[in-house]
Amino acid sequence: MYEDKDCIIYRPDEDPVEGHPLEIGNEPGSIHHGEVHTEVIHQVMLHEDEKSGMSVSLVRYTKGKPSAVHRHTCGKGEYVLRGTLHTEHGDFGPGTLIWWKPGSLMFHGAGMEEDCDVLLITDRKFDIEYIGRMVRPDEAFDPKELLD
Repeated sequence: MYEDKDCIIYRPDEDPVEGHPLEIGNEPGSIHHGEVHTEVIHQVMLHEDEKSGMSVSLVRYTKGKPSAVHRHTCGKGEYVLRGTLHTEHGDFGPGTLIWWKPGSLMFHGAGMEEDCDVLLITDRKFDIEYIGRMVRPDEAFDPKELLD
């Protein structure tokens, strides 16, 4: 990693994510409906705008670990760098950008075979509201079923 007063540069041969654990499920300001599930991922914040809350971070999801159905009041995108990202819309490999609109029900995480690294982008301050159960990486599930 290179950093000076003007920029930060991460190179693909470096691993800036490892060693930065974050327990998801208990984030500050998170809201839960039902059982709380936590999972440790690795996340490095690259940029957070103080005024708008917009943020960019590197995230590593652990293979075979599910996420709970949730939503955000912010728009959120995940650009897949490595591995397979399993979501309610299917499985996506490197080079794919998935953008969720504010309020969308979602789940996401690594597939069964390998960890998944993503560039996570939000268009305003990050928040999270957990709505439902954990979704396994080998499971197809429509989170809208929770609203019926």
